[in-house]
Amino acid sequence: MVGFIQRIKDFITLDKEFIFVNGDIDRLGDKTYLKRAVIEKVLGYVSRTFSTAEIHFHRDGRHLSEGKFAEWERLLNAQPNRNQNASEFWKAAIYTLLFENELLVIITDDNQLLIAEDYFKESTAVYGTTFKNVIVNGYEFQRTFREEDVIYVTYNNEELCRLIDGLFEDYAELIDNLLNAVKRNNQIRGVINLNRTGSFADGEAQQQKIQNYIDSLYSSFRDKQVATVPNANGFQYEELSNKGTRAMQPYDDIDKARAALVDDIAEIIGVPPNLIHGEKLDLESNWKMYRNNCIHPLIKLITDELNVKLLSKKEYQKHIRIRVLNVASPDIFSMSEAIDKLVSSGLFTPNDLLIELGREPSEEEFMNQRYMTKNYQEAQKLERGEKVDEENQD
Repeated sequence: MVGFIQRIKDFITLDKEFIFVNGDIDRLGDKTYLKRAVIEKVLGYVSRTFSTAEIHFHRDGRHLSEGKFAEWERLLNAQPNRNQNASEFWKAAIYTLLFENELLVIITDDNQLLIAEDYFKESTAVYGTTFKNVIVNGYEFQRTFREEDVIYVTYNNEELCRLIDGLFEDYAELIDNLLNAVKRNNQIRGVINLNRTGSFADGEAQQQKIQNYIDSLYSSFRDKQVATVPNANGFQYEELSNKGTRAMQPYDDIDKARAALVDDIAEIIGVPPNLIHGEKLDLESNWKMYRNNCIHPLIKLITDELNVKLLSKKEYQKHIRIRVLNVASPDIFSMSEAIDKLVSSGLFTPNDLLIELGREPSEEEFMNQRYMTKNYQEAQKLERGEKVDEENQD
């Protein structure tokens, strides 16, 4: 199933022949450059957030760090393969998942985790899904990988495919028009009057002389701060650039159009645009939306797949779970007041909250007890108490 980010990739592949060489402004107008810049900005932001991930094995909130769990944590949190550390691996994995709409990680015989660049997926009702012709860093594996032996995650968003199809076309056309208008700012414009009966006669040789003369005029006006040209008999050049007033197309309009495109793509992924642009307006609320709408769904995808592929049925029944920690984690100090209320109201034990925060629960017995430090009373008891006080006063 091809996702909306895959459509962006298709556009990039199709537009590779449109490469300009006339400076930065032409490169900015190139559709390939525009799309890749937008993708790098949005997807790069999300993948960098996930590069801090730590994968832990837990049972009833307690960290398991022995036996096979210790080896898996070394692979997932230190060095998944010889060429990448954990931060580089998870950054590349999330980027691939968003850009390709799917992520395939194979496990080699020498216990390396490798992100597949290309492969052929074959699904059957009887034998399940297999992956053939898997390519990693230009090397093609000859073996066939079964789905139960790999980590495979899909990021499907079929409804947004059609939106992206038209989105880039609209913005590309808009930015192209703005670029053409900007290029006309301060453009040298002139007319040449030729006296066909003068020294410039007909004939290919004479026409070539005319062309050479026009080229020398253009080169002088373009390259020199002060330009003077000779006056030829039968040939008159009149510049129109400085005559009258013309509306200038501001270059900022292009930046605004590009920013609007970034905003649309960011909102589709679930990232508040203010975070992408580095704006601090409503930072806390935007960061919360980012965690809920973008990061948490990705964490859910990854943890579900890891729980299925790395844990046996017996281990899962023993309440062993994989948790992804340290990804866009909230600041616990800013939550101190809320934590105090949750404990003091008796709703949670201190250890309950430690587990929710991704931290190791304490062995102390008092950390497993509920506490009521607020003066909460039932309404009926409160009314009876007031009546008793009134009787005592009488």
